[in-house]
Amino acid sequence: MAELDYDEVRGVATNKGLINENEGWRIGNLERLGLTLKKLEGKKILDVAIGGGNSIKEGVQLGLDIYGVDIIPALSLENKNEDEKLMIERRQRQLRSLASTTENRILAVDAGEALPFPDDYFDVSMSGHGLPGYARNPTEAVTSILEMIRVTKEEVVFNANWDEKGLAELGSGKFEFSFPMLRFVEELMEYGITSFTTRPEENGLKGPQAVHLDLANKDGQALKRSVATINTMFR
Repeated sequence: MAELDYDEVRGVATNKGLINENEGWRIGNLERLGLTLKKLEGKKILDVAIGGGNSIKEGVQLGLDIYGVDIIPALSLENKNEDEKLMIERRQRQLRSLASTTENRILAVDAGEALPFPDDYFDVSMSGHGLPGYARNPTEAVTSILEMIRVTKEEVVFNANWDEKGLAELGSGKFEFSFPMLRFVEELMEYGITSFTTRPEENGLKGPQAVHLDLANKDGQALKRSVATINTMFR
């Protein structure tokens, strides 16, 4: 079997890691999301859909208090062909090894599940090119975003193109679903959540714009009571 690069499985931004070196400049997931190391210093951070886990490895090395979740550690080998099994097992071994050397900062979570953290546990949550592979339908997309909002008290950031295309996990097929991003963000305003966007071109990079949700004035309790209603609106 030919060696598969992470890019073929989960996308460039997720698997290039948090920070990369290119001609002396630090670039990567942070800059593509309109974030900086300085902004994240002293913050508790969550990265959703970490792929190969480079963001956790590099983040810890850089002194960040960062945690990650991904579906890969929980994937079943049932109904997978031999190539898929080998690939999944390899990814699982890598993440187990990384978790053991980073104080178990990597947890297994699927898109339709609640994140295993209390309310407002993190200062910043982010997902760079993760949600397309994480969410397989609009309901899971909404759940992923709402859960990131629930466990975060300052800011949630994700790439704006995640709603256009969903990729089935690890070679199990491809599908597309539409999602009214603008209407979803406007609905969040009812709960004190405002938004703005940044573009990677601002940092000399290519890629989709990033959506930033400002949670400083969020009404978390009202949002909790409305989760079922919001999910119904965006099925």
